[in-house]
Amino acid sequence: MAAIISLLVVVALSLLITRIATVALT
Repeated sequence: MAAIISLLVVVALSLLITRIATVALT
């Protein structure tokens, strides 16, 4: 369970970083 939760957190963080990066580049 903890591994799945941490993996989801990592995915969510990467998505947020890509969103911020695209907004900053645009």
